[in-house]
Amino acid sequence: MRTQGEKGTAFQGLHAGEPFVIPNPWDAGSARVLEALGFRALATTSSGFAFTLGRRDGSVTLDQVVAHVAALVAATDLPVSVDLENGYGAQPEAAAGAVARVAEAGAVGGSIEDWDPDGHVYDPGHAADRVAAAAEAAHALPFPFVLPAGPRTTSGGTRTSTTPSPGSRRTRPRGPTSSTPRACGPSRRCGPSAGRSPGR
Repeated sequence: MRTQGEKGTAFQGLHAGEPFVIPNPWDAGSARVLEALGFRALATTSSGFAFTLGRRDGSVTLDQVVAHVAALVAATDLPVSVDLENGYGAQPEAAAGAVARVAEAGAVGGSIEDWDPDGHVYDPGHAADRVAAAAEAAHALPFPFVLPAGPRTTSGGTRTSTTPSPGSRRTRPRGPTSSTPRACGPSRRCGPSAGRSPGR
C-alpha cells in the first residue's frame, strides 16, 4: 500500500497532466470495483453516500464523512478526494477544520463549495475568507492536498457549476492546493480538473 504522501503526489500529478476521469464510489465495495476497473483516483459523492444511509444530500455530518473516507482509504490503494460540500459550517474555521479532519482520515484532496444549505451563495468577501482558511489548512499538511474551491451558484432556483466561485476569484493558488477548479503544483504547472472532482 502506498503512503498518504505518495498518494498525494500521485493525485497532484494527475491534475498537472491531461484530463482524467475520476469516479464517485459510495461505499468500500464500489471503491474496490472502481479500482479494479483501472481508475487512478476516487472522489466521494455527498449524495451517493447520503443515500446509502437513507438520508438526503446535505444531511450527513462531518463525523460520518470522516468515517466514510477512512473506509474508502482502507479499501483501496487509490488517492481519495472528498466532496466537503460547504465545509460543514459557514465560518472559515469550519472549512479549515473539514480539510484537516478528512486529511487525518487519509484523503489527499477535497472541495469546498460557496453554497450555503440555507439557500444562498456566500458573498465574495466571506467566500474568499473560507477558501483562504481551507487552503491554509491544506498547506499545513505534510503532503500534497488538492483543493478546488467548487462554485455552486444559482440559476433559476437550482445549483450549477458554470461560473467561478467568488472565493476562487480572489484567492490565488499556492503550492499543491488550488482555489479554482484547476489544480496547480509547486512548479505552477496547472491542469484542468476533469469533470466534477469531487462532485455530486
